[in-house]
Amino acid sequence: RGLLKQRMNDIPGALFDFDSAVNFAPDNSTYYFKRGVLYEDLGRFKNALDDFKKSVQINPTNVPAFQELAWCKYNMNSYQEAMYFADIATKLEPNNPSSHYVKGCILTAVSMYKEALAELEFAAKNDNQSNKSWSARLWFQTAFASFLDDQFVKAQQNIAKALVLRPNIIGFLVLAMDIEFFGTKDFYAAKGFCQSILKIDPENQRALAAEVKINE
Repeated sequence: RGLLKQRMNDIPGALFDFDSAVNFAPDNSTYYFKRGVLYEDLGRFKNALDDFKKSVQINPTNVPAFQELAWCKYNMNSYQEAMYFADIATKLEPNNPSSHYVKGCILTAVSMYKEALAELEFAAKNDNQSNKSWSARLWFQTAFASFLDDQFVKAQQNIAKALVLRPNIIGFLVLAMDIEFFGTKDFYAAKGFCQSILKIDPENQRALAAEVKINE
């Protein structure tokens, strides 16, 4: 019932039901994990961390909980601790793409772009694309790391894969525009992405500013 209320955006109701579930079954790892995910979605990372830690205390092989521990620490800019939890997740399931994706994001944040690309490309290789939104995000992150590492052709290829899966995501289109404008210097292609952004969001300041520079 808590999960259903969460989908209906009844956050107080969902928290009440998750709290009730934990109180009735305090040794159930899943209940702590589900409540932790809700706390994480709400940006309440301290509460989420407590629940994920309790979840792995009960079930030390709970890979998703270790992944979420890493995400919480990543969002709190505690990258060393984030990598610690991500390493545990990859040791438990070496081919789990989500764990390598988390590691790629962490390594990108600390400017270790080549190492980040190795993790992200491994994740992409092992992704079965059962969740297209997640797969698109993976290709976006891979494109972003490629762009920061000045591998502009690879960045083009990766963002193109993200856009095939989710063609109208403004963040993806902005990165594609930046790759062409700042990386390949293909201003015609950059203008095309700029126009795509403005069709979705005519007031997008990033695209409006780029359009002025392209037309100069």
